[in-house]
Amino acid sequence: MERPHIVDAAMEAYGQVRHEAALMLLDRLPVIEEALHDALR
Repeated sequence: MERPHIVDAAMEAYGQVRHEAALMLLDRLPVIEEALHDALR
């Protein structure tokens, strides 16, 4: 029994969460870069 609409909904939810996470990381990139730079000194 094929139910592609379930896969599509799951993939759409995954893509949305991944996109939100990527935007959050990009927003915090300067802080992350500074912490990494300080840790490597």
